[in-house]
Amino acid sequence: MNTPLRIIRAAAVAAAVGTLGYLTVTSVHQATQPIATAVPASNIGRVLAAASRQAAPDLSGATLTGASLDTASWKDHVIVVNFWGSWCTPCRVEASQLAHTANDTAGLGVKFVGVDVRDNPAAGLAFEREFGIPYPSFNDPNNALAARFGALIPVATPETFVFDTRGRVAAVFIGATTFNNLDPVIRQVVELG
Repeated sequence: MNTPLRIIRAAAVAAAVGTLGYLTVTSVHQATQPIATAVPASNIGRVLAAASRQAAPDLSGATLTGASLDTASWKDHVIVVNFWGSWCTPCRVEASQLAHTANDTAGLGVKFVGVDVRDNPAAGLAFEREFGIPYPSFNDPNNALAARFGALIPVATPETFVFDTRGRVAAVFIGATTFNNLDPVIRQVVELG
């Protein structure tokens, strides 16, 4: 290969990588910008002060199995809501961590529910079987449940919310979370009531 052609190809690769990096940073900024006004970035993944907690929406609808579910029936429980999709790589990374956390906190009365977005029930159910998800998930292909969050509308997948026993958003996690990050936050919310 002659030298000018190598230089042109190297420049094209560098331009493509730079453009991809710019688009990734831009989309992450745009994805987190709306929630940043509702929850300061320094509070993501932490228990929010009681005075700054917003009302959590009741979520109701059909699960991936076709059953009806309404989180209003879970009053007085800490509720963990995870937005995910079987097509989402970070969702696949965190799935076993969420299953472990759900099993670990079940004895505390914590209720978990997933919200499978932009997916079909068959793919969602296969995902849940693959990762041993022990809790139900809503089927929400059009993001109708996400819209109920108002200013806290989930803008990225995965995204996880912890509701306190008074029906308020007590913690928000953007992106894949882990047992070591989520479990202590849930326990703190349970302890605070």
